[in-house]
Amino acid sequence: NSLVQEVINDYDFMIKKSNISIEIQNLPIIYTDKILIKNVFENLISNSIKFVQNKQNPKINIIFEQNKLKIIDNGIPLKDQDLNMIFEPFYKVKNNENNGNGLGLYIVKLICKKLNIKIEINNNDFDGVTASLDLSKCLI
Repeated sequence: NSLVQEVINDYDFMIKKSNISIEIQNLPIIYTDKILIKNVFENLISNSIKFVQNKQNPKINIIFEQNKLKIIDNGIPLKDQDLNMIFEPFYKVKNNENNGNGLGLYIVKLICKKLNIKIEINNNDFDGVTASLDLSKCLI
């Protein structure tokens, strides 16, 4: 929980500027490499912030259920093509105004593999995206 809160604090200016509502619920204590998992949280949370900041009523929920930490936003849903390619190196979502080099989610996938965490990114019912981390191997 404290690592997620640290990341939220790092993006405090963007969150307040865009009036983003962030709700954090039921986060567990996880046993893994602190630096690497923080990099994962930073990338996923910053992506959510980028994609919700221009929406009305921007929201990000970070919850833990069924051994999965989920970062749920109401930003922009991804096209099927993007969902299939999102973890490829240098892949960038088309029509994305946000700059990036297309390596963030590729690196996240590599880190998750090293930490034995399964990651999935899917569209959700809130016109946005849910990033889901299966932490079952990081719990006691």
